[in-house]
Amino acid sequence: KTRMQDSRWLFGRISKVKAQDHIDEMSGLYNLKALMEDLDDRTMQDECGYLMILGIDNFKHINTQYGREYGNRVLRMVGEELQGLGKIFSKVYRLDSDKFALNLIGVKKEDVDHLYQKIREALASLCTISSGVAEYKVGEDGEIVYQHAENALYSAKTNGKNMQVFFSVE
Repeated sequence: KTRMQDSRWLFGRISKVKAQDHIDEMSGLYNLKALMEDLDDRTMQDECGYLMILGIDNFKHINTQYGREYGNRVLRMVGEELQGLGKIFSKVYRLDSDKFALNLIGVKKEDVDHLYQKIREALASLCTISSGVAEYKVGEDGEIVYQHAENALYSAKTNGKNMQVFFSVE
């Protein structure tokens, strides 16, 4: 027998490139790419909902004051709280920096308000958090819905923080 015929081992790498491409490495949550695909899927499947984008208030100060390692721990803790509170309604996504998202499907505006209050209460000892929300309907472009929620979050952060703002055209 030659050496090649006696080989019994196979070396290589099994890759989960597609899955890893949709996961935030630091938090283990879904990322922005996964959110955008899910938004497009939902609006094409005759489903309505709300996109909630949450931002930790004064996160830059947290990193500066306590260090990046502590800041990363805060991000992970916020992600864990959101997973616990949002599991009934949604997947949880970590976007860039201090932002997270919940894609809330088939809920009412009152449910969104109630969830935000629960999130604020759960995180009160750790940080404050602002929220921007955009409602979406069947056939809407996910990019536009995302931009509307971002604009609402910006409004919440510039008008006092630790609040929720729903996007409106006005």
